Amino acid sequence: MTNSQMVSDSKILVLGASGFIGQHLLDAWGEVAIGTHKNTPCRNTQFFDPLTMGIAKIEKVRECSHAVILYGQREPDACWKHPELTHELNVESTKRVILQCINLGVIPVFASSEMVFSGSRGMYAETDIPDPILLYGKYKVEVETFLAENSDDYLIFRLSKVMGVTKNDRSIFANWLAELESSQSGTIRCAQDQYFSLIAISDISRLLVTLIRSRAHGIYHFSDGLKHNRLDLLNLLLIEFERHSTKKIIVQPVSINDFGLPEIRPLDLSMSSLRLTPLNSSGFTTPSSCIKLLLG
Repeated sequence: MTNSQMVSDSKILVLGASGFIGQHLLDAWGEVAIGTHKNTPCRNTQFFDPLTMGIAKIEKVRECSHAVILYGQREPDACWKHPELTHELNVESTKRVILQCINLGVIPVFASSEMVFSGSRGMYAETDIPDPILLYGKYKVEVETFLAENSDDYLIFRLSKVMGVTKNDRSIFANWLAELESSQSGTIRCAQDQYFSLIAISDISRLLVTLIRSRAHGIYHFSDGLKHNRLDLLNLLLIEFERHSTKKIIVQPVSINDFGLPEIRPLDLSMSSLRLTPLNSSGFTTPSSCIKLLLG
C-alpha cells in the first residue's frame, strides 16, 4: 500500500514544497498532496507568498484536512544576520497561517527542530521544556507556543538531522560527500564534540502520513532515538567513499565552535522518540543504508 492510499480522501497541503523535504513529500504522497512554492517554482506546486497572501487563495485548500508548514528561513546564520526579516517570515507569517488554518478547519502540522533545545545534555524527550540558545530555535519555540495556545488539534514534528540519498540535496551526508569530492588539500575539518540524532527523508513522509491518518495530536520527535557523533558519522561515510574512489582524505578533528560561526552551537541535540516508536512498526532507516544508496 502506498502512502497515498494510506491517507483518507482528504488532501494534504504542503506549504513550502519546493525544498528538499517538501519535494519528497510531494513525490511520496502523489495526488494526495497540494504543494506551494514562493521563490523556486517546481512541478506540482502553486505560488504562495505567506508574507502577503492568505491560504484561502490556494486552489483546493478546502479539500485539505491538514497543512504541513515547511516554509521559512532554515539557515541559523541567516536568522542571526537578518533577525527582523526572518522573524517576520518564520514567526509572524506562520502565526497568521496557523490562524487561517484553524478558521478553515484545516489541522496545522508544524515542522519544528531539534534546535528548540540548548544541547546541554541530549536525549531530549517530547515532554522536556525547550531552552534554545540559537535564534532559529527561539523562532521555532515561539511558533510552537502560539500553536498550543490557539488550537487543541495540531501536530508538531521536531526534526533531527535529515539523511538524504541524493547528491546535492543538502542533507548531512550529501554535504559531506560534496566536500570530499571537491577537496583539493586532501584534508577536511570535522567537529568531534557534537552529537545529534538522525532521520531519513523516506521515514519523514512515511511517519507523517501515519500520524495524520491516525489523527495524532501534539509533539513528536522525528528522530531515530539514538545519539550519533558527528565525527563518527563522517568516518562512516569516508569508509564507503574510499571504496568508490582512489582519493584519500585526512579528517582533522576540531570543535564545532572552531568554525567561526556567529552563534555558539549546541553540543548535544540528540532526541528520544518514545512517542513515535509505537507507531513505527517498520523501524528507522540506518545511516549505513543511506550512505550506500547515496554512493551507489
